[in-house]
Amino acid sequence: MKKKAVSLLMVAAMMTTMAAGCGNKAANNAGSDAAADNSTTSDAAADNSTTSDAAAEETAGTEAAAADSEDEPWSGTITVWSPQEDQDTGWLAKECDAFNAAHPNWDITFNYGVCAEGDAKATVTQDVENSADVYMLANDNIPDLVSANALAELGGSYLDYVTTTNSDSITASVTYNDAVVAFPFTSNTWFMYYDKSVFSDDDIKSFDTMLEKGKVSFPLSNSWYIQAFYVANGCTLFGDGTDAAAGVDFSGDKAAAVTEYLVDLCKNPNFINDADGAGIAGLRDGSVNAIFSGTWDAESVKEALGDNMGVAALPTVNIGGTEGQMKSFIGSKQSALIQIQRICRFPWL
Repeated sequence: MKKKAVSLLMVAAMMTTMAAGCGNKAANNAGSDAAADNSTTSDAAADNSTTSDAAAEETAGTEAAAADSEDEPWSGTITVWSPQEDQDTGWLAKECDAFNAAHPNWDITFNYGVCAEGDAKATVTQDVENSADVYMLANDNIPDLVSANALAELGGSYLDYVTTTNSDSITASVTYNDAVVAFPFTSNTWFMYYDKSVFSDDDIKSFDTMLEKGKVSFPLSNSWYIQAFYVANGCTLFGDGTDAAAGVDFSGDKAAAVTEYLVDLCKNPNFINDADGAGIAGLRDGSVNAIFSGTWDAESVKEALGDNMGVAALPTVNIGGTEGQMKSFIGSKQSALIQIQRICRFPWL
């Protein structure tokens, strides 16, 4: 139980720092097919059982242990998994060292491992018993991790912290079957960056107008992004994005019209498919004037565009003579703890 309490305190501390500096974190596996389900839940996932009442009670007990015994001596090893870039930059070690400095009565050894947020469900569910005590994940991983008993329901002040410091949409992204199961540290969505010296405030309202005025790069071969065109023309993914029973509707003339539009888009000399970093590279050398990405690219865009850096919501697109609003998925990246029942099997607790 003591190890669980220490892990909870560590996650809460890390979340605060991550939230303050989330613009510096790089994207992980944003382009995978699985990420296309970022803010939706499949029928199978919707049938998974929620975290048990016993787990919630154990978590509440852990919270009490954390609050009551923070100054008590404790010695042990905590395994933390994070994306490679967090370790290459020294961020993770810095956070863990700061945590140790803040708790001098504890003798904690941190064991680091590499696991990108988007890979959490594939990695953790292979061997929950031997996975990290603390790891990071993207919210589309939650149903599988809950099903594998690899996430614990939050309660008490930890639950209050998540719900009072995040928007309703971000809190919803870490809620599964009415239980909050992870600590969000940054939003996981995308929008538009553009060169203000090329596009006016009116230009950026329309994707087609932008193609007439400058070079536009879009990750068309990435399933997390391409859906924006189909949704703009009336196609739907799980209704409003949360109704698993509604399924996916990319059928009929509305979908065919989008596909035809995209075929023509690829032939447009002012369009560049953003693959293998082409968008950011183009901003740097001036061959691209707009890209579609998230907070993880903010620093790179600023370096490329300087004072001409513009940020905007997604534009509309004209498909078959009808103007429609492009939309992106919204979700979050989080840090989390392995289910408490697993941790309590360690002999030193």
